[in-house]
Amino acid sequence: MPAYRITYSFRGPPMAADEYAGTWFTFSVNMRLEELSPAVRQAISARKVSRTAAEKFFALTTSRGFVQRKAIDQTNSVFCDGRDTDGSWTQTATNCEEKVTYKTVAAPSDYIAVRVDPAPVR
Repeated sequence: MPAYRITYSFRGPPMAADEYAGTWFTFSVNMRLEELSPAVRQAISARKVSRTAAEKFFALTTSRGFVQRKAIDQTNSVFCDGRDTDGSWTQTATNCEEKVTYKTVAAPSDYIAVRVDPAPVR
């Protein structure tokens, strides 16, 4: 099925997993011919479209959803006093018994969703 591939590039902070600490990223989106207006198809196929002009053909939106995560329930947990000596935790109250409980919370996702749609025809 014929389609156009649109490649976006952007700069961002380096990812922890990248040993080269790159800050330049790209992603591609494939659009079927029927998803694009005739004017957009004609402009793109002419191969003389500037980046600024091509940018107006597409609507880019981003969103960051929420995910369920476990977190310490401070209200229902018991923490005993103590001290840290050379990386070793020592409880100061011998009759204290720690109890850590958890709760599920909604937290922002680590991922950002990117949506690319053909821009409305003007």
